[in-house]
Amino acid sequence: MNEPSATRAGSSVTDECRRLAELLRLDAVGVVTTAGGRRRVAWWAAPGSPSLPARLEDILEGREDGWIVCPLPDDASVFARMTPETSVRASTVLRTVGQSLASAAAIGRTPDPTDAERDVVEVTAAMAPDDSRIHQSSGPDPSETGFRARISEELISLRDTMGFESALLFVADPAAGWTLAERVGPERPWHAVLEPGSVGPIGDGVVYADARALPGIGTRLTDLGCGGVAVLPVPGGSRVILDAETVRRGTPSVEYAQEHLSRIGALLRAADGESEDGELRVVERLASTIRLLLEDDSASLPQLMERVRVSLRADEVFHLVERDGDVDVVAAPESGWPRRLPKEIRTSLRTLPVYGPLDDASARQLGVVLGASSANLAAAFAHEGPPQEALVAGWRSIPGLTHEAMRIAAQMTGAARDVIESRRHTVETLMTRERNRWAYEIHDGLTQSVTAAVLELEALGRRIERDPQEAVQMLAASRAEIRKALSELRGMLYELSQDERTPAPTEEPLAKYVNDVVKRWRLPARVTVSGDLADVPKHLLGAAYVVIREAMANAAKHAGARRVTVSISATSEELTVEVGDTGRGFSPVAGPAGGPGQHLGLDMIRKRVAEVGGTLDVSSAPGKGTRVVAHLPVGEGER
Repeated sequence: MNEPSATRAGSSVTDECRRLAELLRLDAVGVVTTAGGRRRVAWWAAPGSPSLPARLEDILEGREDGWIVCPLPDDASVFARMTPETSVRASTVLRTVGQSLASAAAIGRTPDPTDAERDVVEVTAAMAPDDSRIHQSSGPDPSETGFRARISEELISLRDTMGFESALLFVADPAAGWTLAERVGPERPWHAVLEPGSVGPIGDGVVYADARALPGIGTRLTDLGCGGVAVLPVPGGSRVILDAETVRRGTPSVEYAQEHLSRIGALLRAADGESEDGELRVVERLASTIRLLLEDDSASLPQLMERVRVSLRADEVFHLVERDGDVDVVAAPESGWPRRLPKEIRTSLRTLPVYGPLDDASARQLGVVLGASSANLAAAFAHEGPPQEALVAGWRSIPGLTHEAMRIAAQMTGAARDVIESRRHTVETLMTRERNRWAYEIHDGLTQSVTAAVLELEALGRRIERDPQEAVQMLAASRAEIRKALSELRGMLYELSQDERTPAPTEEPLAKYVNDVVKRWRLPARVTVSGDLADVPKHLLGAAYVVIREAMANAAKHAGARRVTVSISATSEELTVEVGDTGRGFSPVAGPAGGPGQHLGLDMIRKRVAEVGGTLDVSSAPGKGTRVVAHLPVGEGER
């Protein structure tokens, strides 16, 4: 390294650089400090390693490939050159011990070996994000005492149990994809192309006694000298690849590897400072996110799916639910895929097992159905048995979650979807009810009044020539009808401006509002009330008001009634409302004689009574009047 402005630091700092290089399997380690305008550099390079770049600036500014650069305070930096065996935590360790190393280099003293050792041992995944210029995977720290030895022992035991020659442990990183963390056995030419991402779905593990059988790259592996391959999943998302130069006939099944894989997974979790699988944090994050979302009454399904995707750190998610023979799909990101799956795809979906975990092949099948594009897919059904409900998630560069985590995520997503859809259904139901109510109001009152006035005005021209006095009377009647219609329209607008579903206002008794209806229609009515209405639930009073209002409106406009009776009776079990008139009546078989207006009024009464769980009896006959009786039950929790 040609650095004319540099002053070479003492050999003690160089020895520390050598120690770090040997510990982390680097072939060069150095530290640069600046004080008083002078640069001080110390480094160590392994004998026989490639020569160092001519200019230090090329390393520090990232122009040289294969170097780790960790900036430190006071314009200092630690730099190192990687080898194929370099620890996945090299940059984290260098950054941790770098300040002590830089301080020693600046003043030319030997770093305190006790402090340096403690710094190395205490490196964990909880440290601040790595700001080195060359990204390193966030796997376990092999500098922890005995960690690499224990991992190597388990890999050797696994390799020998399965009858292979080499074992390679790969860990996943969200940014870098698969990273080789450890290897036992000889390094082979095919290792340059063999990594978990090139193998595809593995389920509980796959063994190819003859490497040529491996889809995609099998022929290439064979050309490079590979005889047999096995790819096994480690709990938590890592992978182990076993290989050998010769075809492996009689290889044990993957069940023999499970005990070794479980111990490797436990070691990895312990090295990451986790007493539980990291997926627990994913599930907790998803639960918290969904809870916060549901606190917003306006939350939508697209928002839910996007929050699920972000919480799982997935590239795409799909939620499927079977309803009435169809399968509804919501996804994030949103796509043009149909919300309801075609019949042939629904049939294919029902062939998947809902009992137990879904293997990679089944997840891949679901992904094909949904048009997923991610390389790594995970799926789980929310529950066993119909109706089917499943969550599918895809990751482009990192492994998916385990079945247990996906099943919990599917259950939480499904529950949140039910809440959001029930809210939407409630709003739609209220809107439909209001639309129907206003249709009844307009048809039963405003439309008929205006229609009658228009007909009378059309006949007015003929009447003026024949009988001017009668024409004046008709004009007055038409004016009265139009004023009446205008008054009703104003009443409707007033009701629209009030709170939703304002029944009989609670500050006044129901009987007063019944009397107001009697005055409006100028009916000779008798109103009787028995029992205490104060304890009757509001929604029942509202239903009773609708029954009385519509029944009296029909009596006034269609029945030609001369007398109307209204009876209201309240008990602890039931509110009974009865409206009878002495009008012309109608045949229940033929329908109301008064036409569609009366029919719509009765239809509205039936719907409102049904909404509160009541029953309605309507008895009538031509010339016998009409009797409407509503029985509205008071629930146990409403008394």
